[in-house]
Amino acid sequence: MPTGAALGILPHFQHTSAAPPGKKSSSKCAFPHNKWNPIEHRLFSEISRNWSGCPLESFDLILNYIAATTTCTGLVVTSRLNRNEYPTGIQISDEQMEALNITRNCKPCAVQDGLPLVGALLPRPSEEYVSADWLEYLDSKDLATAVEEVRTRFQSRKYRLRPNGRFAFLNVGRSRESVTEVQGRIEFEHLPLDDDDSHAGIVGIGEEDLAIATEIARLVGPGDIHPAI
Repeated sequence: MPTGAALGILPHFQHTSAAPPGKKSSSKCAFPHNKWNPIEHRLFSEISRNWSGCPLESFDLILNYIAATTTCTGLVVTSRLNRNEYPTGIQISDEQMEALNITRNCKPCAVQDGLPLVGALLPRPSEEYVSADWLEYLDSKDLATAVEEVRTRFQSRKYRLRPNGRFAFLNVGRSRESVTEVQGRIEFEHLPLDDDDSHAGIVGIGEEDLAIATEIARLVGPGDIHPAI
């Protein structure tokens, strides 16, 4: 069965609006058991500790506890109440899940002869997973429109795209099938940001997982590459 990562993409199969950007838990999926879970450790555990022993009697109280969660290292949490109603019990087929695609922004230093190097598919020093964007979440009519939407989202975040950079597109199904159990296990999660609700990540790849990154990079051909600008 598909993991919960598909939940954030489901509305786009149904052609309805997606959950608002602040609802980050709407698409949380199972984390690989052999990997440390940074989201659980750095966010959810602190929220649980903050409201431990307190009766959660109202939405306002819950939101206040979440927003008041902090740590000595400067954790800041924003919470919003989503009153939209979402149907339960809906399943996404394996075929739908495997047909999804993501795009990874590859910096010029990680591109050679127009194709991404292995390092482009490893987490950057500032990342806890390989950040990407769901193409289907953009609900674009074609690939060219999707590429332009991704560019716009990066630029709206004041991210400097460079001429020699590339956007690499990866099919979820092919990537999962290519990475063997011996190499490891990867998951594709929808991880929306306040300023980018299509944000996603390949979870389960560490800086040391060269075999996994090599296998994924092997799947990227000339037709899967598009200029960053």
